[in-house]
Amino acid sequence: MDHNKIRPKRPLFFFLRSLLVIAVIGLACGVTFVWPKRNGLGIAIDTSPRAQAAQKRLPYDLSRLQVLNRVIHHVNKHYVAPERVSHKDMLLAGLNAIQRSVPPVLIRHEKSSKTFTVLVDNEERTFSVEGVNSPWSLAKRFRDIFNFLQKYIDDEDIQLRDVEYAAVNGALHTLDPHSILLTPEFYTEMRMSTRGEFGGLGIVISIRDGLLTVIKPMPDTPATKGGLKPYDRIVKINDESTLNMPLQEAVNRLRGAPGSSVDVWIVRQANKGWIKPKKVRLERAVIHIESVESKMLGDGVGYVRLKSFQGNSTADLSAALEKLHKKGLKSLVLDLRDNPGGLLEQAVRVTDLFLERGSIVSTRSNDESQRDEKFATREGTEPNYPMVVLVNGGSASASEIVAGALKNHNRALIVGQRTFGKGSVQVLYDYNDGSALKLTIAQYLTPGDVSIQGVGIVPDIAIDPITVDKEDMDLSVNHKRIREEDLSRHLTSQSTRNATKPAVVMEYYLPKEARKKLRENEEENNDENEREAEFLIDFSHQILKHASNSDRRRLLSGSSAIIAQSRQNELKRAEKDLRAIGIDWSVGPDKGPSDLAVEVSTNSKDNHATAGQPFELKIKVTNNGKVPVYQLRGITKSDYPLFDDRELVFGKIAPGKSKQWSTTLGVCESRPLELQTAKPKANQDPWDALLKRIGRDQGSQVCVVPYSALDRADAIKIDFQEAHGHAPGREQIARPLARCPDRICLLASAC
Repeated sequence: MDHNKIRPKRPLFFFLRSLLVIAVIGLACGVTFVWPKRNGLGIAIDTSPRAQAAQKRLPYDLSRLQVLNRVIHHVNKHYVAPERVSHKDMLLAGLNAIQRSVPPVLIRHEKSSKTFTVLVDNEERTFSVEGVNSPWSLAKRFRDIFNFLQKYIDDEDIQLRDVEYAAVNGALHTLDPHSILLTPEFYTEMRMSTRGEFGGLGIVISIRDGLLTVIKPMPDTPATKGGLKPYDRIVKINDESTLNMPLQEAVNRLRGAPGSSVDVWIVRQANKGWIKPKKVRLERAVIHIESVESKMLGDGVGYVRLKSFQGNSTADLSAALEKLHKKGLKSLVLDLRDNPGGLLEQAVRVTDLFLERGSIVSTRSNDESQRDEKFATREGTEPNYPMVVLVNGGSASASEIVAGALKNHNRALIVGQRTFGKGSVQVLYDYNDGSALKLTIAQYLTPGDVSIQGVGIVPDIAIDPITVDKEDMDLSVNHKRIREEDLSRHLTSQSTRNATKPAVVMEYYLPKEARKKLRENEEENNDENEREAEFLIDFSHQILKHASNSDRRRLLSGSSAIIAQSRQNELKRAEKDLRAIGIDWSVGPDKGPSDLAVEVSTNSKDNHATAGQPFELKIKVTNNGKVPVYQLRGITKSDYPLFDDRELVFGKIAPGKSKQWSTTLGVCESRPLELQTAKPKANQDPWDALLKRIGRDQGSQVCVVPYSALDRADAIKIDFQEAHGHAPGREQIARPLARCPDRICLLASAC
C-alpha cells in the first residue's frame, strides 16, 4: 500500500469530523435554549417580557389551556394533600363555575350519569365523565369542552380568559378554601398591599348608600392635605361619574404614578358642607401602608397594634418599640385582633423579637422529608417584660403563628376570642397572563408540633359581649363568628388537638346602639367594635400595670382580683339597662328550689307560623313557691336556625309573683325599596295592608318569618337557667310552619 497517496486525505477527514461535532453542539444548544419548552401537559414556560408582550397581542385561545394546564401541573406536583384531589370532581366543579358566571352556558348532568351536556345558546354537545382520573385526562376533557365553547360563544361582553378563570377556580374549590386563582387585577392589588406602599391619594373608600364615600383619610397624605374628610361623597373622578362605578374600578382610577394628578369632585353633607360638587385637584404620592400603630397607655404600659404581616411589618414594629422604650416602656400590649395574616417570613421575624430561643413554627408538606422549622435567636430580642397579646376570630394564619409561639413558650398572656384556625401555608405561582395561583402546599405546626388547623389558638382569658335589648337579648356567651372549621372543604390535620377551654371567660357590656351599628356595617367591616377595644385595652392595662413577672402562668394567676373587679363593673352596666325594662338582675342568698309554673303561647292560632308573617313567642313564669328565684332566663332551641338561641329574660321572681317575656321570632327587615317608590294601583298598597294588619307604621321595620321559608314542622324547646341552679324543666311547643301565600309573596317580591 502506498502511504504517501492517502496522507493528503486525513486533514479533510478531521475537518469534516470537527464540523459535525460543532453542528451537533449547535443543535443541542438550539433545542436547549431556543426550542419552546413544554412538559406532558403542553405548558409553555417562556416567561420573557418579549414572549408575554407577544402573547397579549394574540386573540385568547381557550383550547391552549394556558392557565389551566399550569394549575393542573402545580396541583399534581405540590398540593399538600394529594388524597383530596379528585380529577372528576374538579371537572364537574369547573363546569358548574362556568355555568354560574357565563350566562349563555348551561350544563346538564345527573349525579349518577356517566355523561353531561354543555349548551351554548342553541348548540349542545355531550361529553363523558368516564376516564377522567388523571391530570392528563382532566386537561384533555377540558380542551374538548373549551373548543366547543370557543366556537359558539358569540358575545363581545364575555372575555374568554374569564371562562378559563372560572373553570380553574371551580376546580380549585374542590381542594380547600384557600387554593385559588388570582386574576391579574386582584393579584396586582395583593402585591401592592403586601409590599406596603403604592402610588395614590391615601384614603380608605367604600360604597355607602350607593355612593362612593371616603371612610378615612390617612394622616400626612395628599387626601388629608387636600382637605378630604370622612363621609365625603366622591361624585366624579376627573370627568367620569362614580354612580354605579364598581369599587375596584374607582380604586384603580384614584391610584397612579407618584407626581401625577387627579381631580375628584366632592359633596359634603355634614355641617358647613355643600351639595353642589366641588372640584379638588390632588397630586398622587407614594403612600406607605402603616401596618403598625403604637402609643403609651400610662404606667409604663405600651400598646402596639399590628394590622397585617406585610413586607415592612417587622421594621415598623421595631421602630415603634424603639419609640416606646424612649417613653419608659415596661410592659406591652400586642394587638393582633382582625389581623388576617400575610407573609410567613414576617410572622417568624416578629415572633423572634420576643423570644431568645426555641421553635417558632415548622411547616410540613406531603413530603415528610421537606419539613422546615424556624427557631428564635438571641440577637435583637426585646427585654423580657410582661406581655398581653389580644386576639379574636379575625386573627388568622401569621397572627396565629405569633400568638401560638408566644403562648406555648409562656412568653405572653393571650386575651380575647378563639382565633380563626387557619393552619395552612400557601405559595404563589406567577403566570404569563398576569394571574397567579395561590396553592396550599403545607401545614404549619406551632411549638410542640401542634396544628391549629380548624381549631385556632384558645385564649387564656376569653371575652364575649353581652347586650340588653328587649327585641334581641344577648346575655349568654355565644361565639358566632365564622372560622376555618365552618368553611367548605377545610383541611384537617392529624396533629390537631381538641381545643382546650379558656381558663377564664369574661363578658363585657356592648350597648344595643353599638351592636346595631356593627351589624349594619358588617359586610364592609370598616367600623371597629370600639366598645370591645376600649374594654380589652383597659383590662390589659390593668393586668400589666400590676404585673411583676413576664411568665404567662404567673400573669394569669396574679390577675384574679382584676378579673373580679372587671366583671363587677361590666355587670353593673348590664343591670342598669335591665332595670330600665323592668328586670331585676340581682342575686340573693340560695334558699332552695321553688314551685315555678310555666305557660307557653304564641300570637298564632294552633301555634302555626306562616312565612311572611310575624310569629311571637310568649312565656309566663309564676312563682307558686315560698322562696324567690334569681336571674331566671330561658333560651330557645330549635332545628330551624332563625328560631334557635333566642333569649327570654325574667330575672328575680318573688313568691306569688309572675313575670312574662315575649319575643318575635324570624328576621327584621325594612319595607322593600321597590315598593316604597312604586305607585299604588286602585288605591291599594299591599305593603300598607300588611303593615296595618301587623300593627306597624309604614316605613318601619317588620319582624317576620322569612318569605322564602318552606313547609316544615319543628319544635321549639325552651331551656331555663337560674342563678342557684333551681330552674324549671324544659318546655316544648310544636311549631308547624306553612309557606308564604303566593299572593303576598309576589307582592313582596321576596319568593
